[in-house]
Amino acid sequence: MKNILIVVLTLGFSGVGAQETTISDVTNRLGKTRSAKAIPKGTLLTNVNYMYNTYSNSYIELKQHSPSVRIGYGVTKRLDFRMETGYSFENSNWANNWGYLPSSKTNTWTGFKVGSKFNLFQENRWVPQLAISIDYVLVSIGYENIFDQSDYRTGVALSLPWSYNLSKKFRLGGGFEYMYFGESYFSEVYKGSLNGRYEFLKGLGIFMELMIPTDLDKYSLVPSAGAYYRITKNIQVDVSFGKYIGDYGASSYTNKNQFSGGFSWLLFN
Repeated sequence: MKNILIVVLTLGFSGVGAQETTISDVTNRLGKTRSAKAIPKGTLLTNVNYMYNTYSNSYIELKQHSPSVRIGYGVTKRLDFRMETGYSFENSNWANNWGYLPSSKTNTWTGFKVGSKFNLFQENRWVPQLAISIDYVLVSIGYENIFDQSDYRTGVALSLPWSYNLSKKFRLGGGFEYMYFGESYFSEVYKGSLNGRYEFLKGLGIFMELMIPTDLDKYSLVPSAGAYYRITKNIQVDVSFGKYIGDYGASSYTNKNQFSGGFSWLLFN
């Protein structure tokens, strides 16, 4: 058993730094699946993101614009530090028996996230790229009273992203994330994902993603697809569309769509 463990660790760490790192390898922009590689030592990663969500059911129609910024720095060859924050602009229309009521607007700070990612294994032969990420999260969960005062919760997020190159053009990835918020009505959150990326031309590719159900009683599949263009090895733009499908309960939104776009820049690489 001890010999097997030594072989696995040797395969995992022997390939670190052997391949050139591009912005596509370290950005979290290609879907909700996190990158499985830490930011290279001494480089600064910047992501500018924009997300447009639409939610609706028989009672309400809501549109949400959410810009955000992520910044990260490579501390060592295998460890980085990242932070993220954003803002949300919401426009909602409530319905009654005579149609929709006048719209209302609400703006709120979405909170922040700070944390680190550590490379456990570098892809080598049959060993996938694997990392562990730990974050401290302050997140807005909605409005706690009629005066639209935002209600925030703090928590800890642990994720295990992985990736594996099946060929020079096709990469398969995924991850598992667990979030704990203490004493609240959503104290624990589990997330799983499977992500495929195909680069049919140098720097130009597409990706597809599926969020894996974690509760079969109230399943929720979130398929999404998008495209990216790597202008240089350090600069990338991307767009994507996602559709929520599943059982969210009688009081939840039954129609959810998500549009997203972003710009990623890896400095000093």
